Amino acid sequence: MLFCYFLFGVASSSSTVLRAYIVAVSTTEDRARAYSAIAVANMISVVIGPICQLAFSNLPYPGYELIDDFLKFHIYSAPIWIASATNFISVAIIQYGLRDVHSNERQEDDGAMFTLEGIKKRINIILSLNLAWALIVLCWIERIISNLSSVTLTSIMSPLMMISFGWDGQLTVKILAVCMGLVGVLALSVAAAFFLCKSFISPRVAFLVAVMISVLMYLLTYPYEIVSHKMQPYNVTSGTGCNPEEYTWCDTAYTTWPILLLPIVCAVMGVGVPMAAISLDTIYSKVLGNIDQSMMQGAMIAVEDLIFIVGPIYAASLFTHAGLPLLWLLNGVAVTGGILLWLVFFSKLKRYA
Repeated sequence: MLFCYFLFGVASSSSTVLRAYIVAVSTTEDRARAYSAIAVANMISVVIGPICQLAFSNLPYPGYELIDDFLKFHIYSAPIWIASATNFISVAIIQYGLRDVHSNERQEDDGAMFTLEGIKKRINIILSLNLAWALIVLCWIERIISNLSSVTLTSIMSPLMMISFGWDGQLTVKILAVCMGLVGVLALSVAAAFFLCKSFISPRVAFLVAVMISVLMYLLTYPYEIVSHKMQPYNVTSGTGCNPEEYTWCDTAYTTWPILLLPIVCAVMGVGVPMAAISLDTIYSKVLGNIDQSMMQGAMIAVEDLIFIVGPIYAASLFTHAGLPLLWLLNGVAVTGGILLWLVFFSKLKRYA
């Protein structure tokens, strides 16, 4: 499993190359449209994923054994096979659809770029440029803040639904698949709005609205006793409900009703997250200006990877030991701090909007 995650991490570095490629093939005026087009592609995958899960939701578990004691085909593995097949399509598109963008400037030898001296040279070149470093660091911080909610939700939603509402694994998969399908539709709408209405949407305002949506989620779905209910008692047979041996707060904790929680979560994941991503990517690329952005886009990916590594550990650990209220409170404070920091630099960002 560790080796699989290593391969996944190596493969995810392709997003760095893709971001730099987008900058190279787009103009400054069309940058928001370019990033929204990539967001559309990402959201299509979000829609297709749940459709695959729903298509195989009636497969029994442990399913069918294709190879005895080695390869099984069931509700959890079938979508993975579909996802794996799409990689071959990606390779074909890269080979026959994409073209290299050649700069007028003399490029370093490919081999030298990956030596220690080559890397040092690239860093020194970037440091010698007159870049708006305060705004660059601001974008790095805001990337962490804007991804905090999505990382938290993806880390705890499945166990939260099972222990809060008493749903079994199969029902949880089906409901999450429907939710993710809705998230995909909403996100496609957001990306289309950026693509078609670039003249009417300011990236700096859009990012502010996006993070405010997350704050509203923490306020509206906080488990206030007056509008919440007790955790579902643990069912030994089905393994659902809140097990006090795993979560010490089961007997005293409250949880939000699913009819309120799930639509708001869909709004955050389907509207807030893609809106924040598109607007911040657009501003960041404009702040960097007309340079070779590959290394600086890689720095943004490294910052993003940091929250993807630390975030799930933080969210899962805090949820396990303290429950939802403290997690929601700390996240709400962090996102509010991100909003205030964005407002401090709001006027300086106007030239890049």
